[in-house]
Amino acid sequence: TDDFNLTHECLDRWDDDQTAVRLQFDSGDRATYSNGKIRKPAAQFAHALQDYGIEPGDPVAVMLEPSWELYATMFGIFYSGAVYVPMFTLFGRDAIEYRLDDSDADLLITSEKKATEDVPDDVDCEVLQVSDGFESFFDGYPETYEPSTSADDISVIQYTSGTTGTPTGYRMRHKTITQSIVTFLFAYGVRQSDSYFNPSPPAWAHGLWMGTLAPLSIGTATGTYSGKFDPETLLSGL
Repeated sequence: TDDFNLTHECLDRWDDDQTAVRLQFDSGDRATYSNGKIRKPAAQFAHALQDYGIEPGDPVAVMLEPSWELYATMFGIFYSGAVYVPMFTLFGRDAIEYRLDDSDADLLITSEKKATEDVPDDVDCEVLQVSDGFESFFDGYPETYEPSTSADDISVIQYTSGTTGTPTGYRMRHKTITQSIVTFLFAYGVRQSDSYFNPSPPAWAHGLWMGTLAPLSIGTATGTYSGKFDPETLLSGL
């Protein structure tokens, strides 16, 4: 189809006040985000990306822990037609530089700490730091966005872990979500009314597609974990 978008499938089709994400932070704090809490800034972020010079098909790397900022930027990238490049927050300088160069990313969005400590100074892309003033990047833009992507457009460059060789970036399309839904419904057996928790980091394929996008696309809230692993804190969240 010529009219298919991941953010529309995950957020637009559901009520703004419906719960989308429940987060357990390693600090012990918790947060709950509704569809509207994510969808509206995602739309604003998509508009801001366009003014920033990011065009459909441009790779945008994101290296953030699960957080409101992560979901707003990720779904904003999907909205805009740019290509989402998820990156694990424990990556060091070599791993970061390799994925940025290999994906030809035009922009990296990461925390202030990662930007100053781990991102090489000579990377060939812009670096946008997520800090207390991050909302100023998209503040004032419209809270709705009309996507123009097709099912066959690339949505994600998903890297393998590299444990058996050089990490490989696979091009996933917007329509990939349809395959994830089938697995989610018939292999996992999850239904819309279920309580679902998946602590896999969304920088990896399982945490992104089965932990985030598949549940949201069928209207099921997802629960996950953010930060340094601690078994007691994770179990508390579960």
